[in-house]
Amino acid sequence: MPTLIANDKLYADSGSPMLNGDSHPASATAEQLLAECDVRRLRRSGPGGQHRNRTYSAVRLTHVTTGVSVTGEERRSQHENKQKALGRLRMALALQVRSHDFALHESVREIFAAAGPVRVNARNTQYPQVCAAVLDALFACSGSLSSAAQLLHLSTGQFVKIVARDGDLLTAANRLRDYFDLNPVKTS
Repeated sequence: MPTLIANDKLYADSGSPMLNGDSHPASATAEQLLAECDVRRLRRSGPGGQHRNRTYSAVRLTHVTTGVSVTGEERRSQHENKQKALGRLRMALALQVRSHDFALHESVREIFAAAGPVRVNARNTQYPQVCAAVLDALFACSGSLSSAAQLLHLSTGQFVKIVARDGDLLTAANRLRDYFDLNPVKTS
């Protein structure tokens, strides 16, 4: 039974199908993820035209198990805002939630198995899963870059390049290394 760490708090698994030890919450389908969330519709003020304040088009998603919360409010359509919020929630879960049981999800296994550098940019739908895999490997290896790289079948240099490419991922990796009393990842 895996235990999740989010926002420096421990959460015991509640029997959710997403948290079964071989899957990170960021790897869940949209339906599974929405089933784990408290969905609130909001009215937001600010720029955006005369219709913005008249409808409940903003959406806040709160992942109940971990307490991670995101909003989508930049569009006038509630459906589009919900999709934006789902994307943000996946990334927030990937960066903030760690599982003690490391297992590479099948959706990203082929990305790490490919020869050469890992090429997944932030617009790819699998990017949150790649970030979760990188951080879970780092957590499983107690912050050791070389051990985490070996776990993902990468060189240490490739691993550091993946981490350094995204500022949020680098911050999360450095937070993990600080948790294990290690120096931050150096980028050149």
